Amino acid sequence: MKKFKISLFYPIVTGLFLILAVSLLLFRNANINYVTIEDEDKTYEISTFKKTVSDIIDDMEISLGPDDLIHPSLDTVIDHQGQIEIARAYELNIRDGNEVMTVQTTHHNVRAILEENNIEISDLDVVAPFLDAKIYEGAHINITRVWDEYLVEETDIPYYTEINLVNNLEPHEIELVQRGESGLKEITYQIRYENGKMMSRNFVKESIVKDPVSEVKNKGSEELFVTSRGLPFRYSKVIVCQATAYDLSYASCGKYPDHPAYGITYSGTQARPGVIAVDPKVIPLGSKVYVESMDRTADYGFASAEDTGSAIKGQKVDLFINNNAAAMRYGRRYVRVYIIEDEIDESYIKGYGY
Repeated sequence: MKKFKISLFYPIVTGLFLILAVSLLLFRNANINYVTIEDEDKTYEISTFKKTVSDIIDDMEISLGPDDLIHPSLDTVIDHQGQIEIARAYELNIRDGNEVMTVQTTHHNVRAILEENNIEISDLDVVAPFLDAKIYEGAHINITRVWDEYLVEETDIPYYTEINLVNNLEPHEIELVQRGESGLKEITYQIRYENGKMMSRNFVKESIVKDPVSEVKNKGSEELFVTSRGLPFRYSKVIVCQATAYDLSYASCGKYPDHPAYGITYSGTQARPGVIAVDPKVIPLGSKVYVESMDRTADYGFASAEDTGSAIKGQKVDLFINNNAAAMRYGRRYVRVYIIEDEIDESYIKGYGY
């Protein structure tokens, strides 16, 4: 009977030990945490009985700087399985216009770094590297501050002098009918600055504030005027005009040779040396004129008013010159335009093309 009791005792004890071992193993597995730690370019995969992020980091002997970021927060409890991410702070220089600042950041995106430091960027500002670029320790950000200002300048518009030839005055006697007054125009420029330095100045618009008032004079008519070529003629009126020159290039007439109206004047004639464009309100179309230079250059000479132009308003004339380079060189000049009373031999109307 005693022998039977001993043989029964051992299986019972062994079973109890097995149950205890399994219980301990289950308890251990139930309380272990499996954690992945991402520390910049380092990855740790660990199993631990530690529960809070702070305890796990301490247990791994991972030190954190004052500006480093950790997610989740240090007091977070890890329940069986979790992931910890550490973003290490690094030093970065930002040149904002003419000022340089040094900041600590954990971001690697330019836009995020600027937002973190409350740095606003306008549409004109230039950021290098660009806003969505990735940067790392050792890099720097450069911001070129760009802005526009608008400058309005006032300038006088010179008045023109109109001389009417009359018979009730002695030859060369002059009578002032209307005093001329300069006009006023505003010219707007766009001034672009980069980091406080002016980089460009561009014309924006021109506005007429006040139109000029022409000066009008009566002058005792002279019987004859002798041209620079020695030709005398009678004239009824002389007008001081601003003269330009044009040719048949697209830049001048706005038409190519295949256009049906290419080279045709407003009067329906062929554009040619000796033809000028006028404002019909000032010089009637069809008038024969003599164009005298006022700057000691050669006179354009006898001409026929057969054309008009959108820019030819008031006391302006546009002289046809059958040579693009010469027309461009002509620029802007002041001339006297004599409206001729006598009939003019058409052979005299030839302008010049040098």
